[in-house]
Amino acid sequence: MTILIISAMEKLVAILKRENGALSLGRIPEALSLTSDKQTAAVELEKAIEAASIQDMCVFADTSISPEHRTLLETMLDLSKQNGELLQRAIKTQKRLIELLTDPLPSEAPQSYGSLGSYAEGASKRQALFVSRA
Repeated sequence: MTILIISAMEKLVAILKRENGALSLGRIPEALSLTSDKQTAAVELEKAIEAASIQDMCVFADTSISPEHRTLLETMLDLSKQNGELLQRAIKTQKRLIELLTDPLPSEAPQSYGSLGSYAEGASKRQALFVSRA
């Protein structure tokens, strides 16, 4: 791995940690404010990998990765996976909130059965009195 790749990965990891923290706490506006930074860091990482592969400095199959770089790579992959899950949860939550806000209110008519087993047409003003002779 080149220094450019490592630097780009470290930058992306830092942004993912901040975004995941915000998403975990439900701070959607804070997470959204990091979107452009995350996209920029991802593009920088892509360019660093592309530049290294052009110079044959990025051959992962035949070279061993140092333990600290492997840890960085695993951390970035784990954070990326967690980020995807948190984003999906945030999207589902926002969607459900919109559904709740836009659903029509339940009918104001009482939903009760009449004496014939069907819905009562009008709410009766009569009150029932129960007297116990116990």
